[in-house]
Amino acid sequence: MSFLPSLFSVSILLCFFCSLNEATTEFDFSTLAISNLKLLGDARLSNGIVSLTRDLSVPNSGAGKVLYANPIRFRQPGTHSPASFSTFFSFSITNINPSSIGGGLAFVITPDGNTVGAAGGSLGLAGPSVSKFVAVEYDTLMDVDF
Repeated sequence: MSFLPSLFSVSILLCFFCSLNEATTEFDFSTLAISNLKLLGDARLSNGIVSLTRDLSVPNSGAGKVLYANPIRFRQPGTHSPASFSTFFSFSITNINPSSIGGGLAFVITPDGNTVGAAGGSLGLAGPSVSKFVAVEYDTLMDVDF
């Protein structure tokens, strides 16, 4: 695969609702605060903009992950029945370096809050040390391997 690293500035407005019998988790990231986020790998927050990768000279070498800082329950307390949830995304992808390309970004649900997977088309999600996950991928490049 030949992906060149790219710097994506992602401005995220993320509303996530996790419905539980007695407890509801709700958040709106119209204004990003570092205290609400866990930044992994190359991810960083600057002036309200999340950057997931760095602009590197080595292809496929950058990956970052931004997670909500607190765990969210996906099981009903006491019954362990699955909880329902809904989510809404609004974001902008800006390529700072027009000569570089990237794979995209993904909304991910994962029990692993510490691992960044492989760079390139894997979007920092997949890799040998990554646990199971569910993701909705937003591609910025058509890649038949993914």
